[in-house]
Amino acid sequence: MTQPSGGADLPEVAALPGLLSAIHDDLASAPFVLSAPYIDDAEILRTRVLTQIDAHLLPRAGGKNIPVVAVLGGSTGAGKSTLMNSILGQEVSEASVLRPTTRQAVLAHHPETSIAHVPLAELTTTVAHERLPEGLALIDAPDLDSFDDANRKAAAELLEAADLWLFVTTAARYGDAIPWHNLQHAHQRGLQLAIVFNRVPQKILADVRADLMNRLTEAGLGDVPLFIIGDVGPHEGLLPDDSVAELREWLTLATEGEQGRGIIARTTRGAWGALRENLEELTRVYVRQAHALDNLADIADDNASATAVDLTTALRSGSAAVGAPTTRWLTSAASSGPLSDLLTENFANVKPGIGGRRLARRNAAAEALGLDIHAAMRTVLADAIHDVPAQIGEQWRETHCGAEVLMSDIPHVTTAEAREEADRVLTAWGQELDAIVAPHVRENVLSASGTAHLLAAAVGGVRGAGQVITRLIGPAAIEQGREVLTAMCSEVVTQSASPYHSALGGTAGHSRKVVTGLRLRVSELGRYLDAVRP
Repeated sequence: MTQPSGGADLPEVAALPGLLSAIHDDLASAPFVLSAPYIDDAEILRTRVLTQIDAHLLPRAGGKNIPVVAVLGGSTGAGKSTLMNSILGQEVSEASVLRPTTRQAVLAHHPETSIAHVPLAELTTTVAHERLPEGLALIDAPDLDSFDDANRKAAAELLEAADLWLFVTTAARYGDAIPWHNLQHAHQRGLQLAIVFNRVPQKILADVRADLMNRLTEAGLGDVPLFIIGDVGPHEGLLPDDSVAELREWLTLATEGEQGRGIIARTTRGAWGALRENLEELTRVYVRQAHALDNLADIADDNASATAVDLTTALRSGSAAVGAPTTRWLTSAASSGPLSDLLTENFANVKPGIGGRRLARRNAAAEALGLDIHAAMRTVLADAIHDVPAQIGEQWRETHCGAEVLMSDIPHVTTAEAREEADRVLTAWGQELDAIVAPHVRENVLSASGTAHLLAAAVGGVRGAGQVITRLIGPAAIEQGREVLTAMCSEVVTQSASPYHSALGGTAGHSRKVVTGLRLRVSELGRYLDAVRP
C-alpha cells in the first residue's frame, strides 16, 4: 500500500522551504525580553510557531514521504495508554494508576511504514505493529496537564507535529481547561480532530454526552467525530476489543490512501493560514515591545541628563560654598586670620613669616577650605550618582511593561558606593587643579597644594577665594577648573545609567529589525497561500 505523501497539495515552489527557514531564523533569534502578560503570551506563541515550522511545515514542504501523524492527547488519567494498547491488541505503552504515567511518548507504526522523516520521532519510543494500517504513525503523548514540565512540553510539541489529534477525555475530565484550550488552538490551525470520550458510565452517558456536544458546538467543533467508550469498571490490561473496534476501523479508513493524503493536505492548509495569522500577531507584539524598550531607554537618558544638568547648574551657581566653606573662609580671612594676608593688593608684601610659620598657616587654612569644598561637592555628587539608577528603576517599574526581568542583574548602588565614586571623581579633579596652578605658584604666598585647594574653593563658589585666585594666577584658572569639574561630574552621573542601557543592549533595534523581516516574510507568504487553499 502506498503511503500518503507529506508534500501533498503543497505549492510547487522551490523557495518555500527557504522562506520557512528564514521565518524560523527570524523568530529563533528574537525571544521577547520583557515579562508583561501580553509578552508572556506572545513568547508561548513564538515557541509554538517555531515548533510548528520545525515539526510540521518544513518536513512537509520539503516533499518528504511522511505518514499521517496521529496523536493520542488529553488530560492526566484519561486512559490514553490503555486506549493505544487496546487498539493494537498488545501492551506497548505503560498504563498505571500512578500519575503522570507516560514519561516518554510511544510511537507505533506498521512495519512497512517508514518513520524516518516523522517529525519529533526522536522524542518517542518506537514500536512496529502489524495491527496498524500502513501510512499511519500513532503516538501516545504525555499528559497536556502533567505536573512534569518536560512531559507538558513534549505533549505540546507532538501536537504541533500532528496531522490528526485524538482528544482523549473522560466523564470526569472533559471540562478541563488546559486540554480545551489546546483543542481550540488545534481547530484554529486546521488540525483534523476526533474526540474519544472514555470511561463513560452508562447511567450518565446521555447527560454528559449532551453536555459535551453543547461544548463542542459552542467551540465550533460540532462536526468533529465523537467516539464513546463505556466504563468497564476496575480492570487491568486491555479494553474489550469491541470497545475500540469502531475507533480502530475509523483510523484505518481515515488514514489510508487518498484519505490519508487528504488529512495531511487539510491540516497543512490550515497550518499555513494559521502561520500567517500568528506571524502578524507576533509582528504586532514585536512593534509594541520595541516601543516599550524605546520608552525605557528614554527614561534612562532623561533621568541621567536631567540630573547631570541640575548638578552642573548647582555647581556653577556656587551652591557647594554654602555653609561650612563660606564660614571657614570668613573665619580664615578675618583680621589676623591665616588667610588675611591674601587680601592685600600687592602679594610682594606677603611674607612667609619667621621659619615659614605664616606660610604654613596659610597653606593649612587653604587646604582645610579646599577639603570643606570637596566634602560639600561629594555630598551632592554622591546623591546624584545614587539617585539616578534608583529613579530609573522606579520609573521602569511604573511603566508596567515587564521591565523587571531586565533589572534582575542590575546591582543596587549603595550610598557608600556612591560616596566612593564621588571621592574618586573629585580626587581626579583635584589632580587637574594641580596641573592648572603648577605654572603660577608663588611659593612665598602659597604652596602648590595650598594654591590648588584655594582654586577649588573659588570654583566651588567661595567669593573671597575667587577674588584672591583672580589676582594670584588669573581669572581663566577658575573657569578652566569649573569646566573640568562640570564635565567630570556630568560624565559620571550619565554613566550611572549605563547598567540600564546595558540591560537593554540592542533589543529595541533588534525588535524593529525583526518587525521589518517578518513583514516581508508575511507579504511573501501571502503569495503562496492561494496555492495551498482548496
